[in-house]
Amino acid sequence: MEKYRETKTTADWNGMIHKLCENRLYMGILLLTAVCAYGYKVTNVTIGIDDTPSLYYFEEGLIAIVGRWVLFLLNKVITLAEFVPFVTDFAAVILLIAVAIVWSALFYSVFGEKIPVTGYAFFAAVFVSCPLISEVFTYFLHNGYLSCAVSLCFMREWQLSIRKQRKGSGLGEKPDCPAVTKLAAAAVFLWIAMGCYESFMILWLAGLLLLLLSERICLGTERTARTGERGVFGTLAGGALAALAAVLLRSLMIVVLTKAFHLEYLQGEAVQRSVTEMLGWMVQPGAFGELIM
Repeated sequence: MEKYRETKTTADWNGMIHKLCENRLYMGILLLTAVCAYGYKVTNVTIGIDDTPSLYYFEEGLIAIVGRWVLFLLNKVITLAEFVPFVTDFAAVILLIAVAIVWSALFYSVFGEKIPVTGYAFFAAVFVSCPLISEVFTYFLHNGYLSCAVSLCFMREWQLSIRKQRKGSGLGEKPDCPAVTKLAAAAVFLWIAMGCYESFMILWLAGLLLLLLSERICLGTERTARTGERGVFGTLAGGALAALAAVLLRSLMIVVLTKAFHLEYLQGEAVQRSVTEMLGWMVQPGAFGELIM
């Protein structure tokens, strides 16, 4: 996989995912972990406290007011409010397995063969058995894990494009259209992840920092001395733009759904967690004390 970092502006994502899926050791460890971690849950019906008002959230539309627009629209298609034991939990575990493979491919694009397959299998097993947002194991929230992973893959593509452009055209050259498109795609998938659960922004930021840290470890001190800090700060700047775009799109989507489905009467029923509300919390008396707590 070294060639993808040095000579290509894009990574062979399909090839990396297929290589992981075709590795018996990797898939064996991953599937065994999934069975051991969630086998009992899938075969025993449980309902969390947050699932009890599901009809109020989905059918009435409160979930759109709080910004989880993906679930609101998805419910219009497959009726998530009708909880089906076995099927929904099983689908959640399958989706989480797929997500672990995509996240593994993301780090494979950095390390390649420098890490043995057991290392990627260990990461995937930990990811499945204890997700990075570990308090959340409700089946309809797992879409955000996948969207975060895809968004970070686009950030990786953008990073490779910018690096290739710097080598060929100099630092003063503006980003080309493909690079801008990749950054926009990263913002869109982050927007989708936040539309599942707003805390996926934290997961995305953690993944971006892990991606940068992995690259610094992989490149070594000699390459780091040549590239300096420009690559790190450039990626962080691109990530900040993508995050800002995703937050603005989320706030816009709340307004659109509220108007389109006539949900204005629910606006006082829950915290919307919009940009204006977050800014309002920051300037309210006692906000700093609540942040410390």
